Amino acid sequence: HGQRATTAQKLLTSLAQKTHNQITWSIDIDPAPGGATYKAQALVKIIEQMISKRCPSDIRDSIKIRLLGWSQGGSEAMLAAALAPQRITSIACLCSTGLVQRSVGNLVSHFTIECTRIFSDASLRRNVSLPGAILFGADIMMGVAKDIISTRSLACAWEDLYDAARQVCGAHYGYRGDVLLVFAENDTVIRWGDAFPGCKYPEDVQIMLPEYKQKYFPQVRNLKIEILPGNHLAPEADAERYIQTVLMSLDPIYHTTTADERAREK
Repeated sequence: HGQRATTAQKLLTSLAQKTHNQITWSIDIDPAPGGATYKAQALVKIIEQMISKRCPSDIRDSIKIRLLGWSQGGSEAMLAAALAPQRITSIACLCSTGLVQRSVGNLVSHFTIECTRIFSDASLRRNVSLPGAILFGADIMMGVAKDIISTRSLACAWEDLYDAARQVCGAHYGYRGDVLLVFAENDTVIRWGDAFPGCKYPEDVQIMLPEYKQKYFPQVRNLKIEILPGNHLAPEADAERYIQTVLMSLDPIYHTTTADERAREK
């Protein structure tokens, strides 16, 4: 996630439980005092450090990473994958920034609208619990405050917003692995309709997929798009559904295991 790793506890737990090797690393990048860290570069460096620290030397070069990012973490995953394609074989971007170019004001206003709507829904006992929504919002604000305090720089916070608002994909994007983009149908921060302006309904997206891939992800091996129920909080509030979608799309061992389980049940 773009802020603190603790924001996505259910998402990370579900991922660790369902992946076939049950190995999940949660990376929380703290910016250095005095200025912002280039998160994608830092992400690649941290991955290499963790592999060196935890894995035997004779298998380090063969280890491949599947990188998952939610919200701003999605655009950072896209950037990191382009920097280290030999290590990162696939990425899953959930409700991800980086898919369209927008102003910081547009991003902040839509984020505010989404937070208001989530709190409203929660208070009416609809999609998410009110305590959960409050904790989620508080955690994000604590992450922003922590970044400002640790860097002693408001410019750092502004750069973070600017990075979240800019488009990462496009004709120049050279990553060649597998990419999964997962949208939440009712997300007003990351709206699937902004990425696919010619589509009136979610099911229309698959028709536009070949053209979209050619324009925005021209080098990737496989591009998949999924639109699931929920809002911007859905990857955490409905973690099991979102993680199952990711693993079914990107993890062939999980896909095979699930198929074998269904066959045994019959």
